[in-house]
Amino acid sequence: MTKQVRDWNKDKEFMNKKAPLSYNDLGVICYEIAPYWHEEAAAEKERGDKAEELLKDALGCMVMFAGINEHTQRIAAGMASLYPKEEEAK
Repeated sequence: MTKQVRDWNKDKEFMNKKAPLSYNDLGVICYEIAPYWHEEAAAEKERGDKAEELLKDALGCMVMFAGINEHTQRIAAGMASLYPKEEEAK
């Protein structure tokens, strides 16, 4: 079975309707729109977590082969701003 692909802008427009929502509209939101985008967000987080680990590994390889220099320090600082430690993020 092929997964249906939803259109973010159409869903956003549907969610921002000014008129009172019907029971059918609420059903679409609860059973179609929200679960789809929740699943997409979870998949995106997983991809981001994998990318973070690969970037850390790549930086480690650069330091190992090139040593600590201005370039590796700049990359490390950039990564630290993108991926703050959990203690700092709280």
